[in-house]
Amino acid sequence: MMINSRFVLFIVLFFVNSVLTGQTKTIHGYVRDGETGEALPMANIQVEGTYRGTISNQDGKYILELKEVPASIFVRYIGYESKRITVTESSPSEISFSLVPKVIEFEPIVVTEDDPAVHIMKKVIEKKKQWRSSLETYRAEAYTRIRLEKDTGIVSISESMSQLFWDREEGFREVVKSKRSTSNVRSDQNFAFAIFLPNLYNDDIEILGFRMIGPTHPKALDFYHFTLEGERYLDDRVIYDISVTPKSTLEPAFVGRMAVLDETYAMIEADLKPNEAVFFPQPIQDMSLYFKQQFSNFGQAYWFPVDVQVGGTLKVGMVGLDFPLIKYQQVSRLTEYEVNVELPDSLYQGKKVVYQDTLSIRQDTLFAARPYMVPLTTEESEAYASLDSTMTLQNAFKPEGFLTRFAKINVEVRTEKRGSSQASSSKGASRGLSFGLGPQLGFNRVDALHLGATCTAGMSEGLQFRLQGAYKTGLKRWGYGSDLTFKWGKERNGFFKIGYAEGADTRTHSGTYPALLNSIHTLLGFEDYFDYYWNRQFQAALGYRVSKISTQWSLEYRDSWCSSVEKSTDWNLLEKNRTQRMNPAVDDGRLRSVKASVVIGEKSIPWGTGGLNRMILDVEHSSPDFLSSDFSFTQCRMVFDGQLPTFFRRRLLPNALDFRFVAGVSTGRVPVQRLGSMDVRMGALSPFGVFRTLRRQQEGEKYVGFFWEHNFRTLPFELLGLRGLAKKGYGILLHGASGRTWISERRRETLTHEFLYLEDFHHEIGLSLNGVLGLFRIDFTKRLGSPDVFVGFSLARIF
Repeated sequence: MMINSRFVLFIVLFFVNSVLTGQTKTIHGYVRDGETGEALPMANIQVEGTYRGTISNQDGKYILELKEVPASIFVRYIGYESKRITVTESSPSEISFSLVPKVIEFEPIVVTEDDPAVHIMKKVIEKKKQWRSSLETYRAEAYTRIRLEKDTGIVSISESMSQLFWDREEGFREVVKSKRSTSNVRSDQNFAFAIFLPNLYNDDIEILGFRMIGPTHPKALDFYHFTLEGERYLDDRVIYDISVTPKSTLEPAFVGRMAVLDETYAMIEADLKPNEAVFFPQPIQDMSLYFKQQFSNFGQAYWFPVDVQVGGTLKVGMVGLDFPLIKYQQVSRLTEYEVNVELPDSLYQGKKVVYQDTLSIRQDTLFAARPYMVPLTTEESEAYASLDSTMTLQNAFKPEGFLTRFAKINVEVRTEKRGSSQASSSKGASRGLSFGLGPQLGFNRVDALHLGATCTAGMSEGLQFRLQGAYKTGLKRWGYGSDLTFKWGKERNGFFKIGYAEGADTRTHSGTYPALLNSIHTLLGFEDYFDYYWNRQFQAALGYRVSKISTQWSLEYRDSWCSSVEKSTDWNLLEKNRTQRMNPAVDDGRLRSVKASVVIGEKSIPWGTGGLNRMILDVEHSSPDFLSSDFSFTQCRMVFDGQLPTFFRRRLLPNALDFRFVAGVSTGRVPVQRLGSMDVRMGALSPFGVFRTLRRQQEGEKYVGFFWEHNFRTLPFELLGLRGLAKKGYGILLHGASGRTWISERRRETLTHEFLYLEDFHHEIGLSLNGVLGLFRIDFTKRLGSPDVFVGFSLARIF
């Protein structure tokens, strides 16, 4: 039988090529000090001529996969002579390196007005600008490990393998390819992501919400003192050791050390931690962080991170609740860089920054097939063997204190997974029949005790029915009602609601105080905040929310039968000798109206505990001709909330100016129960957005009010050197308010009771101590033109 010669040649060439260039090899070993034998952690092991490499762990151990052999390997550690070897197919798999310390004879550093480090850093910044200008994109392979500990040892370990993508305009994206963790960590609790770790070579570096000036920022010399502390060798190259200290203790910045390679003027190592301006509000009592990072150009033009090390401690607690000290360590190894390559467009189509390759994760083969991550230390290997599913994080960090009986610690984070049984079962449950029953409790001077219940039933994913009823002991009559809500659209953004209710309603509206709070206030013997009338009302509303622009509009029809009610009780729990004021009469009759509303911006934050940006605008119209109403008027109302950062914007919580503008105007004869009003303090309660030196709501056919406060946060105590108070969250706020109401003389003549209104503009100004016991604020407010000073309290402004 004849054999084709070309076939024989192909077989020969195939095997020769396989032997020469197609072989892969994995090597492992240790990197140690050649004189002492001590481990050299985070030693940089690279494959020469490529963007590939790895680092050693804390024990000096490393693992490196070589995609082809022969390959030239070199090991670098600052202060030691680098070592190069060639690995071939016949080389042993275990290869350890003993590096010889490189001693440098230091010349005395002459301290001058212009430290040599200033000249060096100018060069570093200039060189960085040059090579960064042509860097458009890159991708890299990442391995990340997170380790949580407490005083008794390791609590959990989470690991991941992923791909990082960076675009100059769009920023970072990460695709997680494989995950593993100790048995007490579920897959959806594994947050070993590389994307949130800092690149200390960047201009601006975000650390837990603080926007830090990087030590190589173009304006770094304006923010930092750089001092040349010494020199070391890296082979025959000199390494400049430069200390980094911030010029200001108020701006968030770094303090520590960086190493710069001579002639190239590149930062090849950084060991930094945040300065004292970086601290967090209560209940975080103390937090320490450090960041270590190495850089390499892999023999090319660009300097990329080789690794990232983050570590620190976290202490959380408050009065009656104390958590164990949490120790945190995270390391990421970055390798296999591909520079200025085309990135997948699909990664940048939304705001999502971390994607999970569910198919790859489900197969879970990468950790078994590619054992070239940073090796586990001895303690970490023991943790994998000993930690089981019963040793949950909740049990590991269980708090102590008298409030623990009320505290439920839940660290579970639900992530949406298409096709997962967890998501499917939840979705299925939402389509079934749901039922809820809750109490209705209240007290005021008209209803006396309001006692009843509310029943809710969900009959489908977008349909809900509610039925409520309560007996009012003072009026000796029942209040009741029911409504049906249907939500529609792909994301249930549209809604239609129809309902009927009969009961005592508040005559004036409050955007600050809920009815339950007024009930407690009145039961304790203080003056009832609201006035009331009996309202039988049919209501139908149609609305839609556009999530992308945070806007909701609605159109509402109301048909109300309004009648006056009288005060029924002066009783209170403390048996105070309090005589509540009479309840004023309203304009009896049938009020039919239509109201159009638009809400733009964020959801309301109760009691001014945080700033927000939001606008509410509504227009209500009632007419005998159009709606057969007993009243004829048109009323417009507006509320506008805003927050403007002012000083120290790089902080997690910068100084900020918060403001609220409220206004209303009406035409026609507005019934008493539709007069506009502005909130005032409720007894000693004085949250943001109320007139603190007034005791009764101010009403009018027209009204305007402007409320503001500037939150200096902890800055005043930091400037006074009282950093202990600052770290406990104590801060200072400057606040004020102005406003007035108008009621025409003709309208005043028809009022049967005394209604409070401002005949001239009211002005007040004050100072607040924020963060008392971490939860409260104390307000000192003076009415301009009056000697009186009001002292009140509210919840602390946190955000």
